Amino acid sequence: MKKRAVFFIIIFGFFLSLGFSGKTKVYTKNGVAIIENQESGFIINKGIRLKEDLSLGKEEGEDYEMFSQYLSVAISQNGDIFIFDGKRYRVLKFDKNGKYLWSKGRKGEGPGEFREQFCDIYVPPSGKLIVVDGFFLHVFDKNGNFLKDIKLDIMSTHIDFLKDGKMFIDTFLRGQPGVAAALYSSDGRLISKFPVEYRYGPKLSKSIGVSIGGGGFRVHGEKVFLSIPVKYEIREYDFKGKLFKIIKRDVKLSPPNIKVFAGGGVTVYPSDHSGPVFFYENYLINSVFKVKKKDKKNYEFTKYLDFFDSKGVYMGSYKLPKSTKLEFIDKKGFFYFIQSEPFPRVYRAELIIGKN
Repeated sequence: MKKRAVFFIIIFGFFLSLGFSGKTKVYTKNGVAIIENQESGFIINKGIRLKEDLSLGKEEGEDYEMFSQYLSVAISQNGDIFIFDGKRYRVLKFDKNGKYLWSKGRKGEGPGEFREQFCDIYVPPSGKLIVVDGFFLHVFDKNGNFLKDIKLDIMSTHIDFLKDGKMFIDTFLRGQPGVAAALYSSDGRLISKFPVEYRYGPKLSKSIGVSIGGGGFRVHGEKVFLSIPVKYEIREYDFKGKLFKIIKRDVKLSPPNIKVFAGGGVTVYPSDHSGPVFFYENYLINSVFKVKKKDKKNYEFTKYLDFFDSKGVYMGSYKLPKSTKLEFIDKKGFFYFIQSEPFPRVYRAELIIGKN
């Protein structure tokens, strides 16, 4: 009893130091751990801070300092920063201190050229650079020299590159909004589909796939996490699809704002969504997007990062600046953000918890 009492005092003292004390109900249902965080809304925790220490991108400056609106960011093991600049069809590399190193790429369908503006960029454990361009993965070395193309049979929304070289690919569904995932070999061959998928919203033509954003699968260690876009629920699985844990919060999300027209046309309007999740040490961080309609054409957007401890207990929220999204977290606790206004830039901020 004494040990349990001391443990409770330590935990209670830790949360008091963060200025937050919440209500959490923990129980097991059908062998699954359920963590119900019962605080409603977003409690801004002043013990969670993000201190900016590096900014890349200017309104006016050298060519390599001015970015377009469509950006993606990846960080190498030694801290090098890679940015895909969509409208300019190029990859830029900076060192960990923000020193510009090189810029490569152009629009086209030849080796090392880019077809799409909305490309994602990754640096997998191999150290190579990968740009996801529609159904193609363009593979480069760390100096931007083109190595090869890998063609997939699906269009990814996110890829987790595993230590053994395999790829866990997150994708959207056709015929109805939703999320699914599959395991692929390093050369782009399908190994197996993940046995869990989540569908929501109206039925569509079988050839149409849409998304409201957010949600999706992410791999962390030996676990697969699914953040459901349309309700605040984060599920933890193993790679075989066995469900172990569900984390919930009392946060209401508006229904998907999707209009289906006669003949099969679809328009997706802004709506609330939850996810994706990110990880740093023992923290799970869930991004949440809230929408308020001001009039027929204008919306007001608010984004939060919700922090959870290793048990899935809600620690509090951090409200993001306007027009900002979290793109990447490195192992040192640096958060990399993309901010689109007043001009496109990438900035890095250090996570500080429980410090003045």
